[in-house]
Amino acid sequence: MELSTIRAIIYKNIIHMSRYKFDLLFWAIMPVMWVTPLIFQGIAFVGGTSSEYFAELTGSEDFLSFLVVGTILFMFVSSAVWGAGNAIRWEQESGTLEVLWTTSASRVDILIGTSISETIWASINVLIQFTIISLFLQINILWQGVVLSVGILFLTNVGLYGFGVLMAGIIIVFKEPGTLTEMVETGMHFITPVRYSLQALPWWIRGISLVIPFTLGLSVIRKLIMPEIVLFPTVEPIVFVIGLLILDVLLWVIGVLFFTKMEAYSRKKGSLGVY
Repeated sequence: MELSTIRAIIYKNIIHMSRYKFDLLFWAIMPVMWVTPLIFQGIAFVGGTSSEYFAELTGSEDFLSFLVVGTILFMFVSSAVWGAGNAIRWEQESGTLEVLWTTSASRVDILIGTSISETIWASINVLIQFTIISLFLQINILWQGVVLSVGILFLTNVGLYGFGVLMAGIIIVFKEPGTLTEMVETGMHFITPVRYSLQALPWWIRGISLVIPFTLGLSVIRKLIMPEIVLFPTVEPIVFVIGLLILDVLLWVIGVLFFTKMEAYSRKKGSLGVY
C-alpha cells in the first residue's frame, strides 16, 4: 500500500467534487425531501410520531428518529455503490483511465483513495442533512453515544467499500454500470433495516440482510444513540460488532481478489479501454 498514491487520489477527487457545488447542495437537501413524505405518512397513519406496535417490534415508540437515522446513514451505502463501484468507469468517461493505468500505482490503492474521498463527501452530506432535519423536527437521540457511533460507522464503511471494490470488478468487464448499480442499491435499501426493523422482515430476507455490513452497523448505531431499541431479544450488540469485523475482512479479501481477476481478464481480452 502506497500512502502517496492514496493521498493523491483523495486530493484529486476532493478537488473534482468541490468544483460541482450544486451537487453538494443537491445531495445535502434531496435526501431530506425524500424522507419527509415518509414522516408525514407515518404521522397520518398512527396519529403522531410514536407507535405502540412499532414499540412491540423495536422497543421504542419513536419511529421518527428510527426512520431519520436509517435514511440519512444510507447515504454511505449509495456512496459505496455509486462511488467506489463506478470509479473506474468514471475515469474512462473522463478520458483518464489509460493514463492512470500506465502508471506504477497499485489499482487497489486507487480504489482505496476513491473510497476514502467518497466517505469524506458522504460525511459532509450526512452532517448537513442531520442539521437541516434537527432544525424542523425533534430527533430524540442519545448524544453521548455519537462518539462510539462514529467508530461503528467507520467499520461499516470499511465493509461497504470492500463491496464497492467487488462492484468495480464487475463494472470493469461489463462497462455500463447504471442498471446494475440501481438494482444493487435498491435491493440493499429493501432488505436492510433503513425504514423498518429487522423483526418486520420475513426470516429468509432477514438472514440475507444480516450478511450486509450496513445492517449490522446501522443496528449497533441505533442501539448506541437510541438505547431502548432492541436488536434481537437474545443477541448483544458486541455480537453484531464481531460480525461486522468478520464481514469487513471477507469483503475486502473477496473484493480485491475478484477485482484483480476481472482486471486481468479485461487486459487479456483487450477490452480494458473499450468504451
